[in-house]
Amino acid sequence: MLRPGGSGLLDDDNNPGSLSRKITVLEMKELNERQRAEYAQKLYDQQRITLRQMEDRNLELEKKFSELTRMNLEMQRSERELRDDLAHSVPRTVSDADKRYISDLKRSLFLNNYIFLDVYLNLKVLKFKLNKK
Repeated sequence: MLRPGGSGLLDDDNNPGSLSRKITVLEMKELNERQRAEYAQKLYDQQRITLRQMEDRNLELEKKFSELTRMNLEMQRSERELRDDLAHSVPRTVSDADKRYISDLKRSLFLNNYIFLDVYLNLKVLKFKLNKK
C-alpha cells in the first residue's frame, strides 16, 4: 500500500528500508523516553534525599531549641530564687541604717577635706607673707 509521506513522497509500508527506518525511529523515541524517565527518577530521588536531610536537620534544630528553652526557663527560675534570697537576706531597717551611715561618712569626709583644704591654704598664705617680709 502506498501512502503520502511527510516529505510529500509516497512511502511503501512493505518497503524493508521504510520499515527499518520506522523501527529505528521508534527505538530512538523509546530510548529518549527511557532516558527522560531515568533522569526524572534521578531528580526525584535527589529531591527525596534533600527533603529527608532537611527533615532530619529540622528535627535536630527543634530538639536544640527545646533544650535551650528548657535551660532558659531553669535559669530564670534560679535567678528569681536568688533575687528573692537577696531581697530577704538583709532587713530593710539594716539597709536603711547602712545607707544613712554611708551618707554621714561622705558628709564627714567632705567636711574634713574642706577643713584640711582651708588649713592648707591658710598655711600657704602665711608662708607667702613670711617670705615677703
